[in-house]
Amino acid sequence: MQKAWLAWQARGIARTLLSDYQQASALLRHAQQRYGQVQKLYALVEKEVRAGLRSQLDLALTQQQLSQAKAALAQAQAGVKTQKKRLETWGLTPSDTMPAPKAVEINTIEQQLKHHPAWQRLSAQQTLAQAQAKKGVYDAETSTEIYLGARNEQATGVPDNTRLVLSVSVPLGHTPDAQLAKSDLYLTQRESEAAAQALMRDLKLKFVQAQAQLSAAQAQLQPAQAQLAAAQQALKLSEMAWQQGEISLQQLLLAQQAYLDAQLNVAQAEAAYIRAVYQFNQAAGE
Repeated sequence: MQKAWLAWQARGIARTLLSDYQQASALLRHAQQRYGQVQKLYALVEKEVRAGLRSQLDLALTQQQLSQAKAALAQAQAGVKTQKKRLETWGLTPSDTMPAPKAVEINTIEQQLKHHPAWQRLSAQQTLAQAQAKKGVYDAETSTEIYLGARNEQATGVPDNTRLVLSVSVPLGHTPDAQLAKSDLYLTQRESEAAAQALMRDLKLKFVQAQAQLSAAQAQLQPAQAQLAAAQQALKLSEMAWQQGEISLQQLLLAQQAYLDAQLNVAQAEAAYIRAVYQFNQAAGE
């Protein structure tokens, strides 16, 4: 059971590391998209400034956006590199994955958690402790003793006389050591019951919390994707309006930022869902 518990602990570390890497990767993808879009806009503004269609202020604004996007990209790349090294330290690769969550009914949670490595480990420890306590009781009790031997009697002028001796010692009552050992056994049993109840409550709480987080993370995906689609459409319309001179560059940059924020929200929602999956499986003892 100790081996299974250690393996479960190792899976928990792997899940955390993979979640951190996927979160960093999501930020990197967003930074790359942002840099690409700003770079494209900067090239367009620079071309129109040379043609006398845009002001130097527009070029300065886009250049500032480009510098910020480049710095964010470098930071995101460093983050992914750091998380990748952490994976390699534990013998993992970015391509490693964890299984999808299993559906568990609320009324079968306790039955499911009886297979949890932490529960199995505690059960094995308690079984050993109770066995040791019972042995203490057995060793402390005075057992019946039987002695069979010979006794040789000698006297002057009389032939030697050899007798067989049978001695039986039967305990009456209990010794103080036996009483103490029985008290230890009773205490061990009560402590085991209390520890089991506390562990099951803790496992149930973590399981329910992980299940709620998984449901919440899954519920965030669709709204984030819908927001991204709306922001993408707004950006297209803003680009057209800017090229026709209907809006300023500042307004276009705001629309672009809204689109980038929506992209980031989707990436973070997807990473949060994966993390919730891993946490759910860990709480379930998988």
